[in-house]
Parts: sequence; C-alpha cells; structure tokens
Amino acid sequence: MRPKAPHTSQVVGQGMIMPIRVALVDDHALIRAGYRQILAHEPGMQVVAEGGSGEDALAIAREHKPDVMLLDVGMPGLSGIEVTQRLARARSPVRIVIVTMHGDGPLPKMLIEAGATAFLTKGADGAELVGAVRQAARGQRYISHAIAQRMALATTLGESSPLDRLT
Repeated sequence: MRPKAPHTSQVVGQGMIMPIRVALVDDHALIRAGYRQILAHEPGMQVVAEGGSGEDALAIAREHKPDVMLLDVGMPGLSGIEVTQRLARARSPVRIVIVTMHGDGPLPKMLIEAGATAFLTKGADGAELVGAVRQAARGQRYISHAIAQRMALATTLGESSPLDRLT
C-alpha cells in the first residue's frame, strides 16, 4: 500500500470544490499505473492511495477515506467481492467501482447487489473509466454498456446463468 500526497482543493468560480479522492486497488502494478495516468489528467480527481490486495483495500478505506475506490475482483488474499461485501456491511461511504476482466455470468449482478456502485471491464476506455468514477462519486450507479446490454438481454430472454439458479 502506497499513500499519496494529501488532497488539495480546487478553486472553481467563487466556491471551493473538493476533488474526487480516488483509491486504486489491483494486484497488477501496471494496471494501477494506467489508472493513475488516466486520472492524473482529469480535473477534479486525485489519486490518494494505492494497494495490491483486498487487505490493502480495507486499510485504505479506513485510513485514507477515499470517495471512490477502483477495485479488481481477483486479487491475492481477500477478493474484490469480499472487500465489497465487508465495506457494505460496515456502511462505509466509499463508493466501489469494480474494474475486472470478468464481465460475464452472474458476477456483475452479484457485485452490484453486494454494494458496488459501478461495474466495468478492463476493456473499457479511459473516458468510460472517468465517467464511471464521476457517476459513482455522485452516488449514481454505472454499469458498462456492453455488460448492461448482456444483463438486459438475459433478463428479457429469460436466460440465466446456472449459478443464478443456485440462489
């Protein structure tokens, strides 16, 4: 876990607007570097902490209190699913944006129901990532277009995953 510099305010017009404080949690340093690079060029966003495991995510939520956390699902130790569930049970104000390579099956629905605010795949472009962070910071749900379409079609066509039938 690597803390970042303390956040600073951004003056907009006559009022002060606090930046969206973002934490990056993914077990791949190169992925975190990519997120950091994308967000560094966005006005009103600041990366405040990074981590590589689910345990890091919980510590970051507690110590840095980010507004939004970009969270991978498959990590060493606690998974992104477990982190999302724990933060939801603790009524943490941190908004979780799941970014994963696993966008099929029951995972998107399960994570949104577990408390994630947004869900997108690692195939998303930078603009979609930024949009998801901004929506999550406002408390609005976001599901990437491709995943939302698959979920809607599955529901409309009456399809379900074999795992859906187990619950």
